[in-house]
Amino acid sequence: MATVVKYSKNGVTAEILCKPETVMKYRSGELGMDKVLITDDLFKNSKKGDKLSDSDRLKLFGADLSVKEYLDLILKDGDCPFTTKELRALKEQKRRALITYITSTFCNAKGQVYTYGVIDALLTKKRINVNYKKSASSLFEENRRKLEGDIVLKRKPGIKQTVLVTYKNYGAAQAALSKYLVNEKHKKGYAELEIDVPPGDAERILPVITKYEFVPEN
Repeated sequence: MATVVKYSKNGVTAEILCKPETVMKYRSGELGMDKVLITDDLFKNSKKGDKLSDSDRLKLFGADLSVKEYLDLILKDGDCPFTTKELRALKEQKRRALITYITSTFCNAKGQVYTYGVIDALLTKKRINVNYKKSASSLFEENRRKLEGDIVLKRKPGIKQTVLVTYKNYGAAQAALSKYLVNEKHKKGYAELEIDVPPGDAERILPVITKYEFVPEN
């Protein structure tokens, strides 16, 4: 039996047909689209075989998305009836994401980081319900008061600085830091990349800065 994935927007719902127990594997990168889809047709009602009209498709996706792009959007963001095993795996995956978000973003009052095990045990103690459809940051904000009853959650400092890079390394550095780039200036022999990195990404970005940073001679 096919798995029906539904995607709704602007008062229109589209359905696609997928092979059983493949959608979650697509979302995790284990399977390609060709291994998941039974057909690339869009349906208004797949049970009746009614296909979505071109006008409704435009309401959903506009004219800019290709067939592959809107099918990818439906597969990643559409509503899908998962098996009990899949739901358990999705919740565990989001629980890990929540723990990682907390340990990478917050520390205790003395600036010491929390270990994965400490936060994992705290979530169990507080009986935190993890909704796999929500982001880790949203789940944290919903449960922050419960968690703060037991631990201090001091936000780690982020990184706000101007990184100097030579033009030899400019392309690679700019690409690596583009997500955090606020402004850039070009000087003779080097560029100034002004970045604003949030606490959760600071630890990961520091080696990038060290790799490309240029210190001009006095």
